[in-house]
Amino acid sequence: MLALLLACAVPTVDETGDVGDSRGSVDTGEPAPTAIDGPCGPWAGVGGVGTRWVYEPTDDYVANFGFDGAATVEVTAQDGGVFTLVEVGDYAGDSGSFTWSRVESWRCDAEGAWWLRSDTETHLTSGSFTADQVGWRTFEPGWLVRPSTLVDWSSTFTLTVAVGDAEPAVSEAACTTTVGAESTVEVAGRTVPARSITPTCEGVGADPGVLGAGVGLLSTPEKELVDYRP
Repeated sequence: MLALLLACAVPTVDETGDVGDSRGSVDTGEPAPTAIDGPCGPWAGVGGVGTRWVYEPTDDYVANFGFDGAATVEVTAQDGGVFTLVEVGDYAGDSGSFTWSRVESWRCDAEGAWWLRSDTETHLTSGSFTADQVGWRTFEPGWLVRPSTLVDWSSTFTLTVAVGDAEPAVSEAACTTTVGAESTVEVAGRTVPARSITPTCEGVGADPGVLGAGVGLLSTPEKELVDYRP
């Protein structure tokens, strides 16, 4: 896992998808759109440019680490079957603040959504201490993170990681993900079919979680979806 975390209290910003029910929804005054089966498959939630997710930390995360805030993920570009997703997060607490931005590239085809690259910048402030860090990862030929058919699946790839000015490190990685039984979850103003996923990986980090049909990532142990617009 890319070590872009500067303190134990900051959120992991590099999971692939992940457990628990969402805490609720944001009332925008607009009717919630129906679930979609977009170009990246029904479990990715990507409807095209402008697709947007808003996440907040779980109650357990806030209680354990004292940071609260929100993160927004938006699809900002599409070039054929490759999509650009931009995440911006801002957390704060009594001990300081933590912000991050991340740009991801996904390739979408009949098999689902493949994670290709991630570029991350973080900024931590705690009292008089500040720290900034940048890094990137690539997954070649891609890491299948949202398969079109959500059953147990495996993915192997070459992982390249660089932090700051350090030389990139290249290694082989593999993940096998177990999919749980389907349930129904109330999230972001709609009721959606949902399934838990539990990755077991070598050479890379991945969190367990819950995916929603037509919505994508619903929750991880650290964050919950509170609003979604395709």
